[in-house]
Amino acid sequence: MQWCTGVSPAPVPNKSGRDARAPIILLVAVLFNSFLHAAPTAEEMRTFLRQRPEQDMIHWKDPARGDSLEVRVVEITDTGVRVQKTLQSGFADRVLPKAEIARIDFARTSTERRLIQQPSPAAIPALKLLWEHRRPAIKMGNTSSASIALALAKANRMRDVDEGFAEAETLLNTLAEIDLGENLSTAISRERHTLKLARALHTGPPEETDRIAWAATEADPGADAMILATSWLANRHFEDLQKLEKENPRWELDDEIRPLRARLYHLALDFALYPSLFHGTRHEEAAAGLAKTWQVHDFTKAPELALQTLEDLAALYPETTAAQETADELARLRILRDQGNLVPEPEGTTTEEDPESTTDPDPESQETNTPPPTPKRYNLFDD
Repeated sequence: MQWCTGVSPAPVPNKSGRDARAPIILLVAVLFNSFLHAAPTAEEMRTFLRQRPEQDMIHWKDPARGDSLEVRVVEITDTGVRVQKTLQSGFADRVLPKAEIARIDFARTSTERRLIQQPSPAAIPALKLLWEHRRPAIKMGNTSSASIALALAKANRMRDVDEGFAEAETLLNTLAEIDLGENLSTAISRERHTLKLARALHTGPPEETDRIAWAATEADPGADAMILATSWLANRHFEDLQKLEKENPRWELDDEIRPLRARLYHLALDFALYPSLFHGTRHEEAAAGLAKTWQVHDFTKAPELALQTLEDLAALYPETTAAQETADELARLRILRDQGNLVPEPEGTTTEEDPESTTDPDPESQETNTPPPTPKRYNLFDD
């Protein structure tokens, strides 16, 4: 194959015999390493796309053309694919006829994998540029292009605004028109379900949203939808628990209210614990669930359980927002424990004196004034 030599020079050895470009290459590596754990800016992504490794594979339609070609794909147009390659004679740049190419396999760098696996609103500018770069290849059998579009749809959905929902839907509609295989089709279907749920949580009536969230927990919508649904349901049941106790300050003496209170208590905990129990690698969501669990224990005057929850949160997810926001409360509870003052208050008691109280309360009343039992480890669907 004949290559057009570009302006970039061939490797030039310095006096030590090493490639004089080595410091530049190292600088580029450091640059991209610096945003391994933060979303790259649009400008950083443009630089990255210009200097990606020359490891993209061009597969020919005609076997007589020989082996696949390993290059850096720079641009794909309606008629051609612009590629670059460093040769012994210098730096080469060429446009290959698109009609002669059967398939393009893009090399997945760590930066690209991270953007796809961990989409976020902050990553949208970088994902948009990556999608623009790969979009023309999606109909050439390249599944990584579809994965980028799916990640961009997720990032837009996570913005939790109408504009983001609309952009996510447009991307998902584009993907739905293409045969992408069973795995990607399933992932796209699940993201559609998650998008519907996110929209309901954002603007829907509470009762209708409850129904959609419960339906999500009973289906197989994927991790994103389950985490959204359980977070919503944890908040709803905790709010109902608080309301019930406010309206029934002597709930522990009411045979009709007591079972309802226990159900709300356990469901609030079960839904709050779901992310940490089943998706522990989703640090922010798992930590937020543990913080909600602490709130339930704090409200029900169970300081030992509240302290244990905050200690788990600090140990498992110290870098998260929830851990930082609860650090002062954790320190306060530890001081109380060390002083021997971490004593649970009786459930359902009030500061007002009960005129019907006696100095010899019956045993059943004494039993109900103890803290609630430790919740079952997981009881999501058992009412």
